[in-house]
Amino acid sequence: MKDGQLKYVLLGLMIFSFTVLKSQDPQFSQFYNTSLYYNPATAGITRDLRFSSSFRKQWSKIPGDLSTYFLSADYQWSKTNMGIGFLMLNDNEGLHHLRTQRVEFIYSYRIQKPDRMLQFGMSIFSLNKKDFKNNGFVFSDQLDPIYGVVQPSSFAYEAVEPKVYPDWNIGVVYRQNFIRRKITPTIGFSASHIFRPYISFVDNDNARLPRKYVVHANLLTQLSFSNGIFRESKVAFLNPGFVYEFQKPFQTFTAGSGFNLDPFRLGLWFRSQSFYSELYKLNSVIITAGFVLPLSSNRSLTIDYTYDSTVSKLEFASGGAHEITLIYNMALTEKEHAIRCYNEWWRDAGDFVRPTKKL
Repeated sequence: MKDGQLKYVLLGLMIFSFTVLKSQDPQFSQFYNTSLYYNPATAGITRDLRFSSSFRKQWSKIPGDLSTYFLSADYQWSKTNMGIGFLMLNDNEGLHHLRTQRVEFIYSYRIQKPDRMLQFGMSIFSLNKKDFKNNGFVFSDQLDPIYGVVQPSSFAYEAVEPKVYPDWNIGVVYRQNFIRRKITPTIGFSASHIFRPYISFVDNDNARLPRKYVVHANLLTQLSFSNGIFRESKVAFLNPGFVYEFQKPFQTFTAGSGFNLDPFRLGLWFRSQSFYSELYKLNSVIITAGFVLPLSSNRSLTIDYTYDSTVSKLEFASGGAHEITLIYNMALTEKEHAIRCYNEWWRDAGDFVRPTKKL
């Protein structure tokens, strides 16, 4: 059998063996830039209007399209402590474009005081679609041990149709400010695919999407140091954190830190197969570099690039993973009549106005 025919046989077995294989959600290296995807409670978590777009290319040296596109927007209504979010996802897998598309609207609500807040979020509408190109496959009943592919398959292509299904995701985030020390810890938890929707292309197959659980945390802190060359002080932000993902039977644990020194952004992260893995069981090393481009007094464009390097022999064959994100950020100032009172110390002091209405 030729190599090309073997690839199609293996791909066909992978796609139509849903009773054994379970579908998994795509994963991003820049999880901090795709927060709505990981936790709906992060919708409107800051008083900004944000638009974000991410593209991830997985294993660029391997034939086939393994890519993910992500688009999101979120906004906070400070008068009502509500946040809204929107996201679109397009994930392609393999030579035959096993594709998952998702559209989701998110609602969040916060309980807050000047130095801390608890925010809840959920998807109020989430619609998903799975489909693929069902031509060109080679099945076992088409194969002859001597002549290769010589006969038609008994598989009924017309029985395979795109799968459209609703979904529901929930999450919670807690954040507290230690303003004098310039430290803000954040911790969150989310659960996706609560009702485990049916995802099989074949009607008589009861394959269901496993639930996904995410725990994430980070610690934003300010660093000040003197610049001896220009005789002026500089302010930088260090943001160590982690994210743990579990979607049966797989789990990953990513930990590291981001470092921001205006206008530059750097980061180094490490991913392992589980929370308990030893250092030598690392899956990949993630390197991030980017910058913030000011557009006006309250608008900016952030560009981040990430290279996800696989820590194994697969690195040379796969080419690792490349990811780039664009974020358009519009900082909204606080209004005097707003009931919102959460103090974001990392902004200029003039941006913060205490509310006139007591909570």
